[in-house]
Amino acid sequence: VVREAVGIYGSKANVKKAVLAHPQFANYDHARVVREAVGIYGSKANVKKAILSFPPFAGYDHARVVREAVGIYGSEAGVKKAILSFPQFAGLDHARVVRQLSRVGGLVGVSRETVLRRLLRNPRLASYSYKRYLAALRAGRKLGLLERNRANAKLLAYALKNCTHSPYVPGTRLSIDYAKRKGINGEPPPLMTRLRRKMARIGKRRKTAAKRGK
Repeated sequence: VVREAVGIYGSKANVKKAVLAHPQFANYDHARVVREAVGIYGSKANVKKAILSFPPFAGYDHARVVREAVGIYGSEAGVKKAILSFPQFAGLDHARVVRQLSRVGGLVGVSRETVLRRLLRNPRLASYSYKRYLAALRAGRKLGLLERNRANAKLLAYALKNCTHSPYVPGTRLSIDYAKRKGINGEPPPLMTRLRRKMARIGKRRKTAAKRGK
């Protein structure tokens, strides 16, 4: 198994890691897997990289994956690019993802079309849970970012894009307001700390610009 897979992918260490992470990987006809995926995505190097970084990718029906995603996002080129840059994107329920994130967008005046564009531009955003985004919005609300003005809209967009930084109170899976309701007064969520720094930098730039304008 390993010898034949190494003949396709070239890296014994990565092949072994893929097999241990996803045992079904050992059962695939990898010559066929790569050939069929390349027929969909066009780049052998990127297909192999996607498979080794996310072994379940090898088991997908990529013609169906792309067809269904294009039905949601509308851009075949955008969908294929998103999948190759973040292979987990291929395994998501995109109808659910877009429905939920469109609801989040609606809370702050972001259209469904904008949500679709942002997901294709940064496909990792599609992997975060609906609850995580709501927690990010609550962190933004605490910092006064839900007012409808251009500067705050940019900061709120920054909050949503940076959900890799936890919007939860450390040691919990609770947003800051829910944690307080439960009597938990821990450290602020890492996302709030990052947002405060961003706000401070914006404030500093404004002051500098104002001084120059005098």
